[in-house]
Amino acid sequence: MAESIGITLPPVDEKDQFRLQGLEPSITDKGLRWIRLACLYPEKVDRVEFFRNGALYYTCYDEPFMVHWCCNFDQTGVETRPEDREWRAVAHLRDGRRIEKKETLR
Repeated sequence: MAESIGITLPPVDEKDQFRLQGLEPSITDKGLRWIRLACLYPEKVDRVEFFRNGALYYTCYDEPFMVHWCCNFDQTGVETRPEDREWRAVAHLRDGRRIEKKETLR
């Protein structure tokens, strides 16, 4: 927002422009999580693949990049399972590069 109104900020490293969200310990309700990949410049992203425990779980082609995306900012939750140890999101950028974010669950 600051950039859009003319406030100059230092550049944000590309890896820091992406954040895997919804896996924080306090972000769960009735055994469900709402997992998403937030990104500073979504127009650079072609698609996001979400992996649970190393296996492809979901692919999202539209921003906001959320697991179980329904419409607009609506999504259904992902069941929290005791065997879940790791979630990974791979953003495939339009220029062919990939950015990966990973969270290990405790």
